[in-house]
Amino acid sequence: MTAKVHIQPALLLVSILCFLSVSGGKSYAQNYIVCGKIHCFKNLALENIQITSKKTKQVTSSNADGTFSITCHKNDKLILLGQGFERITQKVTEGESPTIKLIFKGGSYALKKAIASEHVSKNELIFAVNNYSYYNNHTQLNLLEHNFSHKYHIKRKQVFTHNFTRHNIIYPDYYSNLNYKNY
Repeated sequence: MTAKVHIQPALLLVSILCFLSVSGGKSYAQNYIVCGKIHCFKNLALENIQITSKKTKQVTSSNADGTFSITCHKNDKLILLGQGFERITQKVTEGESPTIKLIFKGGSYALKKAIASEHVSKNELIFAVNNYSYYNNHTQLNLLEHNFSHKYHIKRKQVFTHNFTRHNIIYPDYYSNLNYKNY
């Protein structure tokens, strides 16, 4: 009878050790799945965006309609990376279905990278860039000022008109009061 008493605690200890070795010593009760959507501009879905859970280290990618699902841990953050787009870190909570907007970096290099990485089709991205004011409620003058503000000091005093053709993107004529001075 004494041998039986010693076997039960040993069996319990072995069972606990097996469970810990299988689970890696971590409690998975705090893990949950986050399902979300990634887009740029107003509603342009982004595909093949890399999403990484900072705590669980799981990595996934968005599909053709921009949706994704990933296992996260309590108080986790998602890191979103896409060629031609700014890196985003987004805090997530259980039960949340985030819609995350990535910011297009702009310029020919970012355009080429976004298209080559198949985040979005060339036609869709060019349309979105050409219709920036529609997607972001900015005038095309605001876009022009933003793109050149790091190089020029812009004052709205003189009339400036030009038809921009750059990287197969055609910008319409700008009729704005602009005066720019190189720094």
